[in-house]
Amino acid sequence: MALDYVERLKVEPTFYRSCFRGTVNFTGVLILINFALCMFAGFKAMNPKKTQWIVTTVDGRLIRI
Repeated sequence: MALDYVERLKVEPTFYRSCFRGTVNFTGVLILINFALCMFAGFKAMNPKKTQWIVTTVDGRLIRI
């Protein structure tokens, strides 16, 4: 059983650059999404919906307070 010689392919530096560029772009998108979610959560926390109180009388009428 003889091992055949296989020529090694040289990986060009542009491959690593493009992978790094893709990783940076993906990280940037994740940071923007996270920032938008934080802003939305902060907006919801600072502006809660007003409480609506409704009182019923003995005869079934509804009175808003």
